[in-house]
Amino acid sequence: MRLLLTRAASLELTGLRAAPLRRLFVEGALSNLSNPKIAIFYFAFLPQFIAADTTHPTQLLLMLGAVFSVLTFVVKGPVGYFAGALSAWLRARPRVLVGMHRTSGAVLVALGVRLAFERRA
Repeated sequence: MRLLLTRAASLELTGLRAAPLRRLFVEGALSNLSNPKIAIFYFAFLPQFIAADTTHPTQLLLMLGAVFSVLTFVVKGPVGYFAGALSAWLRARPRVLVGMHRTSGAVLVALGVRLAFERRA
């Protein structure tokens, strides 16, 4: 209900210090390397693309992993860039942010009303 009654909104970035790009990259890489879902993906999905009679399966697996990493960067790089640009755009237009809050509040209320009138099977 608070979202519907929003009068002013802002995306303040207070208390944040600028970090070097190298440090941000290392933190992101360590986050990905320590994510068990990534390891499960590599061990469960990529070996399906390696023939059983391949002479160097390890090299082929590393190559597939590298291709996957490059493709992931090609997709996620622009997504991250445009997310930052969208954040800057929203910070410059607080009225748009208020509209987003009110719209999401209306959607949540509508979902709540629908759930309240839902019948059990």
